[in-house]
Amino acid sequence: FDFATIQDSQILDVSGNNNHGQVHNAVLVEGRDGKKALRLQGDGWIEVPKSDSLDPTDSAWTAEAVFKSEKPDGVILARGGKSQGYALWLKQNRPIFTVVVDGESVTVEAKEAVTDWATVVGTITPDRKATVQVDGRVVAEAPLSGLIQRNPSDTMQIGADLGSPVVEPPPPKFVGWIERVRLFSGEYKPEKP
Repeated sequence: FDFATIQDSQILDVSGNNNHGQVHNAVLVEGRDGKKALRLQGDGWIEVPKSDSLDPTDSAWTAEAVFKSEKPDGVILARGGKSQGYALWLKQNRPIFTVVVDGESVTVEAKEAVTDWATVVGTITPDRKATVQVDGRVVAEAPLSGLIQRNPSDTMQIGADLGSPVVEPPPPKFVGWIERVRLFSGEYKPEKP
């Protein structure tokens, strides 16, 4: 999702997998460097339906977001809940990646806050680790008991964690700008400029 256009209340999936997201109380605005960004003000989110192409079962998995937060706490994206799932979120402006495998939650947290535009990546590695990267640098990692065992029941939300939350207590909805979200099976591969 690069948030270039909203069409019929949907953000279009540019991957070709047709995982279009339903827009709830969010608008596109001018972002940085002439790019569009999704503007969320604490009451909006994007709902992305379940699909085979978004199934993290038994594989390495990567979630990347480019954003600028206006509030110190908030959910950037979340998929799943308390039995299986993952979430990228902020606490006191520190990027955090939480992974839940068979009800066991592991959280990796950056020690430094981000206060401007940042690229944050949460990865479930093939060797069963959760990592969080900020602007291309791994800033935290922790071992996982395994990989996500089944396709999470909950849909994915960008800007919120609705339904069964991945993180307890659930962080608030995101306030700020999101320029891009990318998800893919495998480890992080930075986009070339």
